Amino acid sequence: MGVVVNSGRITRLDVLIFRVSRGRDVRHPFCTQQFRGARLDTDGRLDRNVDGITGDTLSVHALIRVARLALLLHRHTEFADGTPQHTP
Repeated sequence: MGVVVNSGRITRLDVLIFRVSRGRDVRHPFCTQQFRGARLDTDGRLDRNVDGITGDTLSVHALIRVARLALLLHRHTEFADGTPQHTP
């Protein structure tokens, strides 16, 4: 899975490879586009609801967890405010 975060918001989330028979629909844009612009609220949760897909519940929950993790990690990087911090 690949997640691109810019200024505390997800700009892109893609499922790069999917090897199980169930949950395949999470790789399609109609699912992954729900995450565009998502950020964390004050409780560390996504600021929006993500629609589930019948039969893909575990896969959708995995996307949500990865999205939250990417945003949490981004908070602790030099790019968290949108610009890299240069140290002398």
